[in-house]
Amino acid sequence: MAYITVDDFKSYLGIPDNEHRDEVELQKAIDQAVAIIDSFTGRTFEAVTATRYYDAVRDVYGRVLLLDRELAELTSVVNDGVTLSESDYVTLPPNKEGRDGPIWAIKLLASSGKRWTWTTDPEQAIEVTGKWGYSTTPPKSIVFATYKLADFLYRGRDTVGNARAASNRGAFPTLADWFPDEVALILERFKRTQVMGI
Repeated sequence: MAYITVDDFKSYLGIPDNEHRDEVELQKAIDQAVAIIDSFTGRTFEAVTATRYYDAVRDVYGRVLLLDRELAELTSVVNDGVTLSESDYVTLPPNKEGRDGPIWAIKLLASSGKRWTWTTDPEQAIEVTGKWGYSTTPPKSIVFATYKLADFLYRGRDTVGNARAASNRGAFPTLADWFPDEVALILERFKRTQVMGI
């Protein structure tokens, strides 16, 4: 998974399309940049379609199913073998046009009749299918951060001259202390916080 292609990166660096030197190194820099971005933010910015399974003992709190991954787009919900209608639940945050950020929970509505509670089966009887990740495509600022960080890694720039000094952040510097400033600012904005309850 990559947020930019080698051809995109070559264009960004001003390398002609017909010049194939260093393409392996360019791809390595992209892959490293994406891995750092995902690791630092705790997110994936390019969704993967899949079905994930949940159980009532570990994942349900009242009428709320907490998802263990961010969900960019919900396709279907199956509760103990019954496919739920969209009128049976709401997503958190609500699934509205222009929604900022991914779905992190699904709440059954009391108005859904007999299906107003999740199954009590602890054997992963709840199925959620959709596109898993922060977004279906990377946000523009994440793409920009990928270019900047891949460039930083590819060129092997001096981290002292081009990134924040670790001493500015205290005795225990984090990985962000070594990023270029504009990358660190973007990634800190996207850093995921763990949901501890409803």
